[in-house]
Order: sequence, then structure tokens, then C-alpha cells
Amino acid sequence: MISNPPLSVSESCSLSSVLLRKTIVMIMTVLALGAGAVRSQASDMRLEPALTVGEEYNDNIFLDPGNVTDYIARVIPSLRAVYRSKLWDWDVAYAYEYRYYAHKTYDAYSTNRLNLTNTTRLVEEFLYLKVIDVYTPVSLSLARDYTQESLNVNQSDQNVLTVNPYLVFHPTKRTTLNTGYQYRNIWYKDYRATDKQEQSGYAELQHELSSRVMMTGTARYLYTTASNTRYTQDLRYTQGIIQAGPKVEYQDRSLAWGIVGVSRIERGTGTAKRFIWDMGVTHQAPVTAFTVQTARNWVDDPIYITRRQDQYVASVTRTVEPTTLGL
Repeated sequence: MISNPPLSVSESCSLSSVLLRKTIVMIMTVLALGAGAVRSQASDMRLEPALTVGEEYNDNIFLDPGNVTDYIARVIPSLRAVYRSKLWDWDVAYAYEYRYYAHKTYDAYSTNRLNLTNTTRLVEEFLYLKVIDVYTPVSLSLARDYTQESLNVNQSDQNVLTVNPYLVFHPTKRTTLNTGYQYRNIWYKDYRATDKQEQSGYAELQHELSSRVMMTGTARYLYTTASNTRYTQDLRYTQGIIQAGPKVEYQDRSLAWGIVGVSRIERGTGTAKRFIWDMGVTHQAPVTAFTVQTARNWVDDPIYITRRQDQYVASVTRTVEPTTLGL
């Protein structure tokens, strides 16, 4: 496991408000564009408003031996806007959640969720711009997903903004090369978490050896800065990643893959090499599916910069209409 020092944090919830205001302006822009598109019948526009109202009883609000109980009313208005045209595609989903605690365990509480995806075709089939913004509550622990156990404990609102201009080349009929630049900004509302800004250049290659065998390869160079008000160390580092391997569809809906590589990190304290991989088999029998997978990677950690994640997965699913059994 990586012994990175804990880092980051944003400065206040005012940044969150600014981000949300800017995003809502973008949503309104999408709606305006969509309205014009509907009138001209030149594009595809869809709006999906929704309202969810619920009441729940929770017998352990703080997940501790005190077993504080409360009744919680939740009201969640939401809106999804989808707009597609020759120039660009937008998919924006926003939800506002208001919670009322009958016994005043918390004062009136609200949170926001946003999922925005935009793809702009600057030059058809060659130059693209992808923008993704996701604002949502996340667990501060990678080992335990507190968002599945509690509404408030050990979690924070997180905003991840990704801006990715890229080029697509087709050197041969069977080869696709994507190369581009990616900027990622990760912000947390909780002061304990680590904010991060990441810039990277990358190239991704896919080559079809046959109709069932594909070779993939990726090279990426990253420059990352992180911030946490509790630490004064230099929290900058660079990282180079190279990985490659085959994907084989050895029969209909059955796939085997083996992607291996190395990640090299340089920081003020020295240089470290990390091996990464993702290997597995998914076998589809007539009514039964088997999957075996092992993987190692380094993923974003809300408290530290990154953390090693090892996966060992085995599953079996049997489907006989109208019943599906899984293990």
C-alpha cells in the first residue's frame, strides 16, 4: 500500500455554491438550446422531471452504540435534460434533496446531486471535446461505503470536473488511436479530505488482430497537485503509466482478457514503481455465466492522494426464466 501523506481540502462551502451555480447556468443553457432545437425540429431534446417523497425510521442515525433514533422525511425534486445534435450531445441530471428530522437529530438538511456529460464534435470523426461534472456524496473510506449505511456519517460532498479534448486517428481499418489532454479537478466539502488537480497527456491504441482478438495499449503521463490544510509538505508528483494486453472473445459472449503494466511515480521523497494489472475470464454457458477476475490499481482516496486497490472476484449466475440466481 502507498504511504502517501494525507492531503487536501477545499476552502469552504462557498466553492460548492459557485460550482453549483455555474452548473445550473449550464443546465439552463442546455434547456434554451433544446427549446430552439425542438422548434426547428433539427435535433433531439428530452426533458424528464421527477419528484420523490419518502418517510423513513432510522434506529441508529450516527452508527454508534448510542442508537440515536429519528423519523426522516425526504423530498427530492429532480430534472434530467438530454439534447443531441450534429455538433454536440448533452446529458444533464440534477436533483435537490431536502431532509427533515422529526426529533431534530439534525437541523433541516439539504444536498445536491449533479451528473453532467457533454461531447462536442469540433471536427467530425477527428477532434472532440468531452466535459464531465459529477457532484455527489461519497464515502470518506474506500474500505467501507458509508453512503450505503447512513445519510451523514463519514462522508462528504464531492465534485469531480473533467475536461478532455482529444483526437481520433485511424492509421488502418483495424487500428484506432486516441490521443489527448485531460484536466481533472477533485474537490471535497469535508475539511478532512484531500483536494486534487490533475493534468495528463495520453495515447490509447486499439488494434483488431481478428474479429475476435483485440490488442489494447495505453500510455499516460500525469502531473498532480494536492492540497490539505492540515499539511505543509510539497504535495506534487508526476506519474507515468504504460499498460497493454489482449482481449479475446473465444466464443459468443465469452471473453478473456489480460492487461498488465507499470506505473512510475516521482515525488520529493523519491521514485516508486508500481505494477498494475486486470486479468479475467467471463464464460457464458446456455443458462449459466461464470466470471473470475483479479486486478490491481491505484485509485483516488478522499483522505490520502491514492491508495492501492486489489480485487479478487468470482461469480456465478444462473438464469432460468423467470428466475435468476447469483453468487
